[in-house]
Amino acid sequence: MSCCCSGGEPDDTTAGNDVEMQERGSSARQQKADEDQAYRIKMKDRSCTDVVCLVLFIVFICGLGVVAYFASQGDPYTLIYPTDSQGNLCGRSNQTANQRHLVFFDLLECFKMGPRAIIAGGCPTPQVCVERCPNRNWAWMDLWAREEAPGSSRDVARRKQEMVCRYGDPQNNTQLSVFELVSQGLCAPYYLNSTSVGGRCIPSIFADIPNLLAGIESKDGNTLRTGDNLTEIRYTDIANASSYLSLFLSTITVAQDAFNDVVTSRFLILGGIGIGAVVAFIWCVLLRCTAAFMVYGSLLVFFLVFVAISGYCFWIYFFDVTLQSFQDTLGNSYFTTNFSVYLRIKETWLAFGITSGIVMLIVLLVLLCLRKRLQLAIALIREASKAIAGISSTLFFPIWPLLFQILVIAAFTLNAVLLGSTGKKMFAQTNSTSRESEPCDNATDFVTCQFVRYGSNEWSYYLQGYNLFMGFWLSAFVVSFGQLVLAGAFASYYWAWEKPKDIPALPILHSLARAVRYHLGTVAFGSLLIAIVKFIRAILSYLESKLKGRENLFVKFIFCCLKCFFWCLEKFLKFLTKNAYIVTAINGKNFCLAAKQAFGIILNNCVRFVVVDNVTSFVLFVGKLIVTGLITAVAFLFFNGQIRIHSSLEVDLHYFFVPVILIGISTWIICSLFFSVFDFAVDTMFLCAMVDVSKNDGSKEKPYYMSKGLMKALDVKNQFVDVDPDDRKGFCCCC
Repeated sequence: MSCCCSGGEPDDTTAGNDVEMQERGSSARQQKADEDQAYRIKMKDRSCTDVVCLVLFIVFICGLGVVAYFASQGDPYTLIYPTDSQGNLCGRSNQTANQRHLVFFDLLECFKMGPRAIIAGGCPTPQVCVERCPNRNWAWMDLWAREEAPGSSRDVARRKQEMVCRYGDPQNNTQLSVFELVSQGLCAPYYLNSTSVGGRCIPSIFADIPNLLAGIESKDGNTLRTGDNLTEIRYTDIANASSYLSLFLSTITVAQDAFNDVVTSRFLILGGIGIGAVVAFIWCVLLRCTAAFMVYGSLLVFFLVFVAISGYCFWIYFFDVTLQSFQDTLGNSYFTTNFSVYLRIKETWLAFGITSGIVMLIVLLVLLCLRKRLQLAIALIREASKAIAGISSTLFFPIWPLLFQILVIAAFTLNAVLLGSTGKKMFAQTNSTSRESEPCDNATDFVTCQFVRYGSNEWSYYLQGYNLFMGFWLSAFVVSFGQLVLAGAFASYYWAWEKPKDIPALPILHSLARAVRYHLGTVAFGSLLIAIVKFIRAILSYLESKLKGRENLFVKFIFCCLKCFFWCLEKFLKFLTKNAYIVTAINGKNFCLAAKQAFGIILNNCVRFVVVDNVTSFVLFVGKLIVTGLITAVAFLFFNGQIRIHSSLEVDLHYFFVPVILIGISTWIICSLFFSVFDFAVDTMFLCAMVDVSKNDGSKEKPYYMSKGLMKALDVKNQFVDVDPDDRKGFCCCC
């Protein structure tokens, strides 16, 4: 036998063995390539699934187009411009073309009724359109006093033109006195300096309410009179009503300052959000290194905390001589609202100690008995992290479903609003003694027949229901389609024998094309089930609101049970459809077969699934807290001036915490989007691994596709592989 470094001819036996091993390796590689090719053909050789549901979905989409046509017959201007008591749109009708603002004769009547009554029956005071809102305070009694004085008719006639009256200028009628104009409801008894809010003249509130009220003069200095039977009201009534408007306007001022802060610091806010997105992405990639530490470290800290709590409680119970027994402290009184009393009772600390001890034992049992499941969860988190690092575009894919969700909500809202504007004008009479809507009868004294609101046509209720159902279906369809596309991308990563060689160049686009070509019917089927349950829940909520105050205890119980049942059913269907889409992405089955297989896999591995799901949720929640907290803290220090980078980045703000809050909220949303993808990747890897275990046995004919870490966690291994599983990856892994 020659030396390893000799220059002679190789030994014949050794050479023969080498040739034999090369032939075996070549044969195995060829066989594996054939199997891999067969699998790829299976991935491509699919048929359309759930075609009937797709056709039904298209038919319903056409029906939504019909609803949109009827909605287009509505008048959107009725939702934009205010309407006077005669049903004229201010600024739109021929009579009010130049009068874009609405004035209320007696705004106090609106405040007395409350918002719900106003929505149902309108504000029971005359309303007219004017060119501009009043810019001063005025009350009719001052003019009435001048009218009663001798020799002031010319001055009174001039001042009458300052009154706010109904159309036709009744103030020009010399036969009517100021008293008659007000008492007959032809002119407003008073008006205040007002600001136009949404086209409606709302009294402007100064910092000093008494100064505002002092501008309104009256005969006795205490009261003024309104138009309805000239009933007296006090300045305190106006002050109380105006306090709400003052709060509203001050809120508007704060909102304007906050908006200006956002505009001023918009580029810094975008920069902070961008940094948050980068940190969230890095965190997802690094989870392969930190998953084990976070899981075991958190459980260990949790265990030690309850050990300390339990020990402290038992120490207090046995050694604190100041404690008394329950009977000595409370006697026959078993309850007290003073919580500190319970802390002086020995049994309280015993209960605390026992409870914390039970929690401590549960954590210990989880660590000991579920160790293998925890290892599986950690291995899946690592595998998902590698998949996201290999297909980084998956992190940004949820932006598109989110945008489509916004479009669906916008279209649904627009249809609903326009359908609500297709109704006819509704008029009702209001008199001095009642604010209830009654049929108009102009022959009755002190009756005003005025516009209330736009009513709904009978058919609009059905169209609104159809629009609501399609809103639910389209929204669920968008979410389901996004899940199927992501599942296809992650499945292509898992089932690639040599990574990244066997992964498609654009996994997301390949998965999207496959979903559009073959599985839109499956998406329509799953989303239809969710939409039906949501629609039933909406009907139950509507019926409950209609019966509120009239239902008995039994009806309340029935409604409570039904709402609880359908809430649980919706959660279950969302869970089932998500996993069904993963199975569909793996093997191309229709919805029913995929749901059956997914449910069977989860049922047979329920403990594994529960542990993996909860551990993943915990790790991602901690990650969201860390990333959001870090970015928010840095933003706080920066906008507070404690971190200075460059003078050009310093901005003058009214409220420095406004951009900080926006950056924090945006970072949390971005983390939620990124980590939802990560969570979905873990679910996909779990189902792929379970399918892998059930489909393959580790032989050279049926080797496992999973990584070595997953094999170790599942206690399986390939009996023959020409290449180590972790060496099949063409890109570097830090861990």
